[in-house]
Amino acid sequence: MSSLDVFISTLMLREPKTAIPQTTRFRSIVQPGGLGDRRPSQLLRDMRYILPDSISEDALKQFWLQKLPSTTAAIISGQDESLEELAARADRVMEATSTYDVHAVNISESSTDRFRSIENAIAALTAQVANLATLQANNSNYSRAKSRSKSRSNNNKNNGMCFYHDRFGASAHKCIAPCTFKSPEN
Repeated sequence: MSSLDVFISTLMLREPKTAIPQTTRFRSIVQPGGLGDRRPSQLLRDMRYILPDSISEDALKQFWLQKLPSTTAAIISGQDESLEELAARADRVMEATSTYDVHAVNISESSTDRFRSIENAIAALTAQVANLATLQANNSNYSRAKSRSKSRSNNNKNNGMCFYHDRFGASAHKCIAPCTFKSPEN
């Protein structure tokens, strides 16, 4: 049984030390990743706090070394010292080297093409929205002008009669000038 298997089984059986669920604490230790903004000695203290007390020093050392930058881990891994002494040495190595890792990002042509197509789609949608806004503004102006001209032209369509006489004829109670309605004489 490997140290990882022992570690996993002991971690799953252990009661949590904090309100953070066991699976979350386990994931934070086992998942790949580095120190973050912590010093190696602080990482070791955090791991001791989170990990079960029954985990061996060798297993803890292996998990801790995996979290360190590769250059620092290479320098201190051959040392035959206690884990606390290795952590102090790792702190000094980190201070002395204090280089920043730069990770290159390789963008493939397909990614570039995908970004271009997304940009083109956004530009096309922007143009469509602008056209729709223009059409809507023109349409609202046209409908207002049409309704005004319609009310004026109604008088012309109705042989010069007002709305009331056109609709109700001789029984109309109102009349709007100019109106050409002639009441039939009996």
